[in-house]
Amino acid sequence: MALEGTLHRLFCQKLRAIRKANGITQEQMAERMGITQPSYCSLENGRFAPIIGTIEKAALALGVKPEELLSAKKVQPSAV
Repeated sequence: MALEGTLHRLFCQKLRAIRKANGITQEQMAERMGITQPSYCSLENGRFAPIIGTIEKAALALGVKPEELLSAKKVQPSAV
């Protein structure tokens, strides 16, 4: 269970960091993912744990591989 908590926190941190590094707003991310902005905000703030499909949608919206959202590597801006 502790690992799940750690991965969940890491996902939220990376999601926010990559989004901001690429100058993407929460509203733009929500639109790219096909969800509402409040739902995206809840995802980014860790109010619920994402399912695999959500991780994949977020990665696609950011132009990164899904595993990047679960990696402890430092964030580098991508060409989104």
